[in-house]
Amino acid sequence: MGDFTIFYQNGGLFMHFITVTGAVALAAVLLHGRIQRMGAQDRDLLRVADRVAAIGVAIGLTGMLFGCFDLFMALTMIDPATIDAVRLMQAAARGASLAPIPLAWGFVCAVPIWIATTIRGARPLPQAKPI
Repeated sequence: MGDFTIFYQNGGLFMHFITVTGAVALAAVLLHGRIQRMGAQDRDLLRVADRVAAIGVAIGLTGMLFGCFDLFMALTMIDPATIDAVRLMQAAARGASLAPIPLAWGFVCAVPIWIATTIRGARPLPQAKPI
């Protein structure tokens, strides 16, 4: 579990917002299933879940951009006289591997939601019960 904790911490503040969007989208999918079992003929909650998952990916993209900004800012602070080119490239590679973590987490949260909404949306709507 320690590796996941480090992964989550390296993603920064954006990871929390992405996790919340994933939880909201999951709640919308589960609520849709419950409402459909009660006889509702509505797919609005699936559309909500799709959009919220897409917002999570957009937040991940924003987090990745901020990570790139931090990386470039940190690299410009290094004095070239005090470090050789190999160490500078190692620092750049390490920072470049940390920058896309929020985007990856956004997709990890969104793809299962998109799969679930596709499967739930492909099911036929229940027939209206006669009164």
